[in-house]
Amino acid sequence: MARGRGALRLLLAVAAVMALCMAVSAQEADSGLFDVTPDEGLGEDVTQLIGGYDGQAPDLSGGLSSIVNDALNQSGSSLRQGLGAAAMILAALMLCGLFDLSDRASGVVSLVGALAITAACTGNLHSMITLGSDTLTRLNDYSQFILPSLTGILASSGFTSASAALYAGTAFFLELLMTLIARLLIPALYVYVAVSAAEAAMNTGVLAKLRDLIKWVVTVSLKTVMYVFTGYLSITGILSGSADAAKLRAAKLTLSGTVPVVGSIVSDASETLLSSAAVVKNAVGTYGLLAVIAVCLLPFFRIGLQYLILKATTALGGMVGRKNHVTLVENLSGAMGLLLGMTGAYSFMLLFSIALCMKAVGL
Repeated sequence: MARGRGALRLLLAVAAVMALCMAVSAQEADSGLFDVTPDEGLGEDVTQLIGGYDGQAPDLSGGLSSIVNDALNQSGSSLRQGLGAAAMILAALMLCGLFDLSDRASGVVSLVGALAITAACTGNLHSMITLGSDTLTRLNDYSQFILPSLTGILASSGFTSASAALYAGTAFFLELLMTLIARLLIPALYVYVAVSAAEAAMNTGVLAKLRDLIKWVVTVSLKTVMYVFTGYLSITGILSGSADAAKLRAAKLTLSGTVPVVGSIVSDASETLLSSAAVVKNAVGTYGLLAVIAVCLLPFFRIGLQYLILKATTALGGMVGRKNHVTLVENLSGAMGLLLGMTGAYSFMLLFSIALCMKAVGL
């Protein structure tokens, strides 16, 4: 009996020491255990805009205000560029309308007008496609740092299943979308513009079906990836987090009930540790959200401006231009819309994944 009591006392002493160590670790978690720097991998323009990471959650509203103001201030040159192109397009539409006097001249007018309108838009369109491609590359590079950091902290918070499924799924779908955009959708966008210009020059409608097919392929590709990504999150239970929440509650209850005397201490210490992890996760996640928005908002504004200007040009040109030329301008605005959709889809997926990491349902 004496040996049994001695062994029991030794076990209780060991359990108490372990509980004390866990409590101390929980209190010092922010000084070493979750030492992350989510500003790595960002350009100087972004870090100067939202500031460097100091371990604390940044001011979300203040950061968003700073990003929006910066984007608006830098959109002036893009607005002037778009208005200049719109003026040239409207001039071409009016001149083609004036010189379209006979059936024999109709083919020449269609060809010259299509070339003039396409030339007026080519510079803007190419620069916007380059801007969108560069933005996606920057977001893809940053996602390879921020997602492992967040999902690692999420796993430390007790959400092991959700963190593994979220990282694996998000990394796969982001890489899939990036590859799809770079190798298929952007080349298809150039083909779409070329086919639209040829259709306007021929003025026969022969290429209309091919142009519509290209647009359909781009649109369906983006929607399919988004739908499958959202479906994956729903099927794996990441959106609800119920499985991990149940595991956490069971683990805390087991710790509290099976460890004699100090069971409640161990359970409380683990609660403190998880809460500390959640605080760090939210700080890193908030900074990550601001960083992604800072990277994508200005390009989104610039591409969106070109899209809106071309839409307005289409409406004005419809009163003075030939139908085939006005259709060409409308198709060019559609190309800007498709580019906007590519940039928005990738940005949304990354922002949504960061938000899910911050959600930590069940804690």
